[in-house]
Amino acid sequence: MGFFISAVSQAEYVGEGDNSNSDDILAVRTGRNYERFLDGKQLGLYRFKGQDANVEGYSGIGLEEWTDILSRIVHRCGMWDLGSDSYGLEFDGVFFPPFYHSGAYGPETCKRLAAEFAAHRDKVAGGIAKIRPKKDFLYGGKDGNAWWLSLYDQWQKVFEVGSDSGFAFFR
Repeated sequence: MGFFISAVSQAEYVGEGDNSNSDDILAVRTGRNYERFLDGKQLGLYRFKGQDANVEGYSGIGLEEWTDILSRIVHRCGMWDLGSDSYGLEFDGVFFPPFYHSGAYGPETCKRLAAEFAAHRDKVAGGIAKIRPKKDFLYGGKDGNAWWLSLYDQWQKVFEVGSDSGFAFFR
């Protein structure tokens, strides 16, 4: 099973609902107990007038391993060692919201996450080379570090786009 991670900007609420047949209208929904990540926005249908961004697809196992590596670089321990009851990472208070649910994250959460990704970029870029040999199965060919950092940059872009009055989606 793969994950689809995307963002859109400049959202306008158009009404209640959980499904749309229009390319420029998306349903915003989230898992139970995750409404706090909507930043006060309501569930329903939104028209998006701005840009969009995506993270290239990978499996749940790949996402878990990628996030564990990120945790090891930033926290110097694995993500499961953090003891989070939300199955997400909380670097500097936010960094990664829980991702083990399908749902949306509002513009303020996206803004904080984009800033945290930017703040940790140099540390992550320096740390990946130290961890990569131990996790080589995740990377193909000689450009494994470049691929890993490109995913990091894609995550940051998703949160930057979502921070412009939009949402980031995890499905």
